[in-house]
Amino acid sequence: MKPASYIATPHLMSAAALIVMTMAGCAGSDTDNTVIGDTVIGDSMTGNTATVPDTVPAASDPAPMSGEQAPLVIQPPTSVDAPALNDAVLPSNAPPTVPVSFDITVPAFQSDSLRVTLVWGDKTLNADWVGDEYWSVSDEFPANTEQLLTVTFYDGNGDIALARASRAVAVGANATAPVLFIVDRFDTQAFDDDRDGISNLDELIAGTDPFVDDSVQLEVKLVYALAAEDEGQMSVSADFESLLGTDRPLMSTFESQSESMAATVNPEVISGEAMIDSLGNGTLSYNYLLQPHRITINALRTRSNQAIAWEGVHSSHNNGFSHRISVKNTVTVIDEQTAAFAESVTGRSSGTYITEWETTSNLTGKRVGDSSLCEPVAGLVSATSRTDPGNLVTVTTVVKEIDDPYWRVVTVTNNTTTKEYFVRRLLILQSAGIPVSTLVPEDAFFICDFPEF
Repeated sequence: MKPASYIATPHLMSAAALIVMTMAGCAGSDTDNTVIGDTVIGDSMTGNTATVPDTVPAASDPAPMSGEQAPLVIQPPTSVDAPALNDAVLPSNAPPTVPVSFDITVPAFQSDSLRVTLVWGDKTLNADWVGDEYWSVSDEFPANTEQLLTVTFYDGNGDIALARASRAVAVGANATAPVLFIVDRFDTQAFDDDRDGISNLDELIAGTDPFVDDSVQLEVKLVYALAAEDEGQMSVSADFESLLGTDRPLMSTFESQSESMAATVNPEVISGEAMIDSLGNGTLSYNYLLQPHRITINALRTRSNQAIAWEGVHSSHNNGFSHRISVKNTVTVIDEQTAAFAESVTGRSSGTYITEWETTSNLTGKRVGDSSLCEPVAGLVSATSRTDPGNLVTVTTVVKEIDDPYWRVVTVTNNTTTKEYFVRRLLILQSAGIPVSTLVPEDAFFICDFPEF
């Protein structure tokens, strides 16, 4: 059981021109402190003590009699303003401190990200891992002071509290044997983040999520899509990036096929252009008409280091229904297999109802095989929609940690939870009426490999 990090705590040391030392007794003497209940450190220590004379003879005092040992006389450096020895200012403003060590045995649990933290008054220390369940830490503490000492055992580098022990500790005047915190002192039941009656430690040992109440049986669905065509939404990868191809610089014109226009009563009309320079910066305009359906796209593309950003507008009209979407999207390549996806969307659709929505997404994606696409594997999505008539306000959150088996979806309508379930996969776009088994990868995922990189 080795922690993720090793944090050494330095000892505080002090020095003075004149030092008179008092030797403390051994920890194994008959007057050792017993480390149970409240602990007093150093009050019963005994040992040989050097005797300091009540007075120090001046330099002009007569020489000692034969057989006597002359006392030590320390003269200050010769200086015009040098004070006499009896007028010397002694450096004693700082309170005396005592070295104290703590030996800690925590509950058994294996992880690469454990941490043990001690809090005593205003002092906070991180213990060092010794081996197995054993930790230790040493530091200087104010002498003749008593405080409540709290020791907390964490996983997740401090994110998940597992157990805690507290006891009053009084520091005496002298050093003593280490203070012991044994495993029986730790309370593990105090930490139950999902309030399911099972402690965080027991859940981690069992392999369950301490933040998810497993007693609540939620349905596990196949997918959740950020955008669905029946809601008037779109995908930057499918609607913007996929129109550019791989050539850089790019100067491309979109136009209809003349043969299809001549042979069709209701021809498909396409127009627009893409102008992207060799660095990856440029503009996109695209118009599509197939009566009664019309789509217009205008967007700006910028590159910054290992990131591609889009800012644009996507609008559509079809038989009295319309929508207009403004989007800001950035995909940042982290490494060959990982990319970050950040997006904010505002939209409005009108028809039988008027719906307005805002969606923010911060996701981590992993490369899908050898393709240029990434599938979301962790992150957070928050979507708010308002529908009129009805004055319905719906807030949906979708969240998953990298090690979680599922995405958790929670929908709240007018401040009341109406849906809560798990999904196996989070998709970017799922076209209306298209089953999951026949999803187009370019719609389901996002582009994370660009020609500029």
